[in-house]
Amino acid sequence: MDRWKTLSKKTLLTSELFEVTQTKFKLPNGKIKVREDVIRKPTVCVFPVDGQNIYLISEYRELWDERMLHAVAGFVDKKGETILDTAKRELMEEAGLQASQWEEISRYRLAASVIKGTTSLFLARDLEFSKQNLMDDEKIKVVKLSLKDAVSKVLTGEISDSATMVGILMIEKLRRQKKI
Repeated sequence: MDRWKTLSKKTLLTSELFEVTQTKFKLPNGKIKVREDVIRKPTVCVFPVDGQNIYLISEYRELWDERMLHAVAGFVDKKGETILDTAKRELMEEAGLQASQWEEISRYRLAASVIKGTTSLFLARDLEFSKQNLMDDEKIKVVKLSLKDAVSKVLTGEISDSATMVGILMIEKLRRQKKI
């Protein structure tokens, strides 16, 4: 493996959820390369499933200036909180749901380069409904869909959030294999 040698590294920006770094490398061919990367805190994405139905959320996403349909999600950003703790907290806060059965179905990298971060996908079952505990800037609607309709929305582009797309297609594959 041809590793790049790190010559220097500095942090350009630190925020609550990520940092931007600039690293100077010496390549195996002797050339020098400088690149910037985003290092993101881990995230979770939760897929509550009840029989052949899945619960997603619909909310306005300011970055895209549109209402989006996607899975419950959030950053692992509370001190001492595990990835599963974060998934449980986010499900309760955003959807007003609790689950007694949890399974991490995937943990994947966001990209091969430029953005370093992982997302853990959780299947949540045996659901109990409660009340949402939204933050001041959140206005979230819980949407119940058949898994078939959710897959269709992924394939037509109506669901375009990558973690939600990956999770729905994985759950459909697991369902077909009779693993869920």
